[in-house]
Amino acid sequence: MSIINVKTSEILDAYVMKAYISRELVYKKSYFKTIFFINVKFLLIKQIRK
Repeated sequence: MSIINVKTSEILDAYVMKAYISRELVYKKSYFKTIFFINVKFLLIKQIRK
């Protein structure tokens, strides 16, 4: 009984960690995308003003 419980809790922990990591990666990706687009817009504005 206790062995099965340990096994399932380990699997749940791994699943939670995986979900958390993938969520972090998604946030990081969108964060970098946002920074990238802000930089591109800034460069375009600078080009137009020249």
